[in-house]
Amino acid sequence: MYQGNSDSFRDLQRDYFSYSAGVNIGRALPDVRDGLKPVHRRILWSMRNLKGTVKSTAVVGDTLKIHPHGDSSVYGALVLMTDSRESWNVPLVKGQGTFGKVYSTLDAADHRYTEVAKNPRTADMLGDLDYVPYKPVESGEGTEPEVLPSRYPFMLTVGHEGIGVGVATTMAPYNFWDVLNLTYYYLQNKSFDNQYIFPDFPTGGNLYADPRTALTTMYTGKGTYDIRAGYSVDPGRIYISDVPYGQTAESIEAKILALKERYPDIKSVHNAVSLKGCGIDIVTTKGTESAVEALLFKQGILQTKFSSHMVWVNGSELCEGGVYAVIEQWANFRRSVVKKRLDSELASARSELERLSYFITLVEDTPARDTYLDRVVNGSSVEASRFLEGYFSAHSALAPIPAEVVDWIYQRRAASFNKVNVHKTRYDNLQGIIASLEDDLQDIDKVILADIEALADECYGLYLRRTELSTLKVSATRVNKKTPKTVAEDKPCRYAWNIQQGTITKELPDSPKSPHLQYFSGYSESTLLLALCVNGDLIKVWGSNLPLGQPVKLASYADTNSLPFAVYSPDDPEQLFIFADGSLGRFTPSSFKSTRKFRKVTRAFPAFYDLVAIKPLDTVDSVTWAYLDRIGQTVVMTDQLSQVRWAKNTSTRTRTHNLLVAEATHYGVNIDPKHTDARVLMDTEVDENPKWGNLDEILN
Repeated sequence: MYQGNSDSFRDLQRDYFSYSAGVNIGRALPDVRDGLKPVHRRILWSMRNLKGTVKSTAVVGDTLKIHPHGDSSVYGALVLMTDSRESWNVPLVKGQGTFGKVYSTLDAADHRYTEVAKNPRTADMLGDLDYVPYKPVESGEGTEPEVLPSRYPFMLTVGHEGIGVGVATTMAPYNFWDVLNLTYYYLQNKSFDNQYIFPDFPTGGNLYADPRTALTTMYTGKGTYDIRAGYSVDPGRIYISDVPYGQTAESIEAKILALKERYPDIKSVHNAVSLKGCGIDIVTTKGTESAVEALLFKQGILQTKFSSHMVWVNGSELCEGGVYAVIEQWANFRRSVVKKRLDSELASARSELERLSYFITLVEDTPARDTYLDRVVNGSSVEASRFLEGYFSAHSALAPIPAEVVDWIYQRRAASFNKVNVHKTRYDNLQGIIASLEDDLQDIDKVILADIEALADECYGLYLRRTELSTLKVSATRVNKKTPKTVAEDKPCRYAWNIQQGTITKELPDSPKSPHLQYFSGYSESTLLLALCVNGDLIKVWGSNLPLGQPVKLASYADTNSLPFAVYSPDDPEQLFIFADGSLGRFTPSSFKSTRKFRKVTRAFPAFYDLVAIKPLDTVDSVTWAYLDRIGQTVVMTDQLSQVRWAKNTSTRTRTHNLLVAEATHYGVNIDPKHTDARVLMDTEVDENPKWGNLDEILN
C-alpha cells in the first residue's frame, strides 16, 4: 500500500475520508438515537404538520426540498415505513392504496395513486423536537433536526440493511415488546444480567431459539439464526403460509418449479399470494409428502439462515456492537433529551412563580393595587412602570422588579386583579410542580421508565410477535464438546392471564401488576402451560416460546378458535370439574407432559359449556358433594366421584341443563351424612356466589 506524503496523496486521503463519512452517516447507516436513516428522518420531519390523509406525492415533494436525492429513493423509503407494506414491525406511517407486501415482489403503485397519513407511533418520534440539536439543510434554506427524539430504541425493531464505504450492516428486527421490556429492565437495574431476546421477522415463520446465539448477539451484534417457513403438511399437499425472511413467494415458487422438472413427486405449484396474505400450494404424490418436505429443506426453500452484523452511527461516530450497546447509547441520548425538557419546564415554572409572587403582593395591597390601576387607566405605561419600580423598592425581598415582570403585570386585565385566590392556588400548585421537577432531575431514569410504561399502555394488544420461537432444530448439527449447552439458567418468572382476551403474558417477578389480570407466580421461563378451552381443546405452550412482556393469544398456538378459560401447569394439583347435568370430571395436569404442542381432550370433559364449578382436589376434605340448582331445585349428591345419585325433587332431570353460571345461583358444599335430605337444602337461601365449605356452616 502506498504510504506517500505528497500533497496530492493527503488531499486524496482527506477527500476519501470525507466522502466515506458523508455516505455512512448521511445515507447508508441508521442513527442509534432514533433508529432512522436520514431519508426516513426527513420524511417524518416533512410530515410533522400533516393533517389527515394526503397524496404520497405531496410528502415526497416536501422531502425532496431537504433530501438531495431522487423521488424514487424517497418514495421507496416511504413505502417501507407504511403499515400496508408490513416491512417494519412498528410502522410509522399509515398507508392507503397498493404499497406491495414484504413477502412478495408485488410493486407499490406510483406515488400519484397512493395516500399516506401519520399514525399514533409517528408522535413517538416527534414529541420532544424542542430538545434535540438542529442543523442547516443541505440546500442552505432553513434547518432540520439532526436526530428525532425517539421514546424507545426504535432501531432494534427495524431490520436495517445498508452498505456504506468500507462498512455494511445487517440488523435483525426485534419485537416491540421484547425491546421495551429489555430496555425497562436495563433502566431499572442498571445492568442486563444476561437477559436476551430473539428476533421477530415481519414475514412470520419459525425461528430456532438458540440461547447461545441470542446472547452472543446481545454482546457482539453478530449471530446466525435458522429461519423456517410457516407451513402445513396434509395428504398430497404442502401449504406454505409464511416465507422465510429475505425471500419472497415468487422466488420460492421459481425454485420449486425448477425442482419439479427433476422430481416427479411434485405435481404442481400454485402461487396464492395476494395483498391479503401469502400462500404457496404444493401438490405432491400421496405418500411422498415427507420426502418432498425433506427435499425442500435440503434445497434451502423451507429453511434459510440470517446472519446479523450490527453497525450504526451515533452522531458522527461509527459504532459496532450488540443489542446491549444499542440500548445503552439510546438511553444516554434519551437522558439528555429528558434533562433538557425538565430543565426547560423547571425554568418556565420558576419564571411564572416569580411573576406571581410580585403580582400577588401587589393585589393583596388594596391601596397600591388601586393606585396602579389608576395609573394604567388614566396615565401611561411609563407612569405605571415607575410606580411598580418604586413600590417594590420598598420590599427588599422582591426588589428590584425585573422588566419582563413589569410588562407582564401591565398586560393583565383589570378583572384578574380581583382574583387573588385563583392566583394563590396557582402559586401553590407551581411550588408542587417545581418540587416534582427537581425530584425528576435527580432521577431521570425514573421519568423514562414512566414514559415507557405509558407507551406500553398505549400499545397494549398491538405489535404481537409474528415469528414463532421453536426449541426443535430440523437438521442435526455437530456440537463442539467444549461449547456449553446453555448460557443462561432457567430463571424464575410469572405469567399474567387475561381471561377476557385469552392472552398470556410472561413477566419478570418484580414487574408491576394489573388488577384486571390473574397472576401465576413461582414458575420459570421454561414452564409448560396447559390452557383449557370451552370446546374441550387443550393447548400446550412452553414458556420458553413466549416473548417476555408481550401478551400472546393462546389460541394462536393451536388450530382452534375456541377461547381458553383456565390455565394450569403440570405441577398443579388434580382438578374436580362439576357440570350442569350432574356429571363430574377429573383433570390431571401432570398427565399432559408429552412433547406434543396441541391435544384435544375428550375423555375428561363431556361439554365445557355446561361447566359450572372447578375445585382443586387437594383442598377437598370429603368426597361427598351436594349441588343445588335454584331454577330446577335439583340436588346432586355423590359419595364417589365416579357415581352420581339424584335426590328426590319436583323438577325433572332435564331441567338441570338450564343451569349456567351467568343464569343461575349455585354452590357446592361438603355434605355430612346426616344432612342428606334434599328438602333441607331446597329450603335454604342461596347466596349470589358459589360457596365451598362445611354444610353446617353454610346453613347456619
